[in-house]
Amino acid sequence: MEGEAIRILPAVDVILFGLGRYGSNVARHLRERGMNVLGVDFNSATVAQWQQQGLQLLYGDAEDPEYPATLPLGQAHWVVSTIPQRDVNLALLDALHHYGFSGKKAVTAHSGLDVEILRESGADLILFPFADAAKEAAEMLGVEKEFNEVKR
Repeated sequence: MEGEAIRILPAVDVILFGLGRYGSNVARHLRERGMNVLGVDFNSATVAQWQQQGLQLLYGDAEDPEYPATLPLGQAHWVVSTIPQRDVNLALLDALHHYGFSGKKAVTAHSGLDVEILRESGADLILFPFADAAKEAAEMLGVEKEFNEVKR
């Protein structure tokens, strides 16, 4: 693209699409675990906010079939989409396949009906934000109960 500056990105372990409430928390937890995360979002305000914090973030659209070609796919171990729309994830999975991404792919769903379709399209992991959070909350409550029983 003529006139566009060439981007030099540091090493990337995870490319994360979608940095709303869920995606931002996923990114934070990955970074706390020492992962180098490159965020991608189509909201220019989100991009500016993350870049002001010194985080790696690019403006981009997960549905754009040519966008993954601009990413460091050869470095990343995971591409993660925290975008719950099935059509967006299918487009991203198709583009990743087209560009030969050999790492793992995780996508988000809100419906169990999407699981089979997303898996058949190449997803290695399906994230269910509400169900996953509820399970973790129940586990924490169970740990709390065990802790209180031990203290008695």
